[in-house]
Amino acid sequence: MKAILVDDEPLALDFLEIQLKRVSKISIEGKYSCFNLEENKELIKQVDIAFLDIDMPNVKGIELAAEMLHINPDLLIIFVTAYNDYATEAFELTAFDYLIKPIHLDRLRKTCERINSTLSSNITSPEAMDKDFMIQVGGELTFKLSDGTIIRPEWRTFKVKELFLYLLHERGRSIL
Repeated sequence: MKAILVDDEPLALDFLEIQLKRVSKISIEGKYSCFNLEENKELIKQVDIAFLDIDMPNVKGIELAAEMLHINPDLLIIFVTAYNDYATEAFELTAFDYLIKPIHLDRLRKTCERINSTLSSNITSPEAMDKDFMIQVGGELTFKLSDGTIIRPEWRTFKVKELFLYLLHERGRSIL
């Protein structure tokens, strides 16, 4: 698992990095007190997780997260902030988690366990997946690989599952 850390306070970045190393095996690919999205598009495509401060002077974390998700829709966004005023807005953006500073080790550990669980249950990318597979939509939604393996995806919400089925039904068509 690869992550980037973005916070306008260098001490907060260092503290988060130390805490993450204590509770997880997440590889920190970069720490940024000023993040330039244009210069780091390739990096965003390669990482799994972004830990973002919400209130920064140059850019708002919510806006940065939205732009990052546009580049990498699978990116897990975890907001790390001293403010709980933005929680609703963050979760509307489908934030994975919302941590309040100062970060407590037990709380960070729980977040990392959820990250591990989520990333390990995700279906492999289409490029790496066996090309012969079936999607079974009768009853329970499952994916059956050519070797007989059955994958039962865990959906974050019912709406995500519903959206997947809609897009599957409309595949190959333009959706306006």
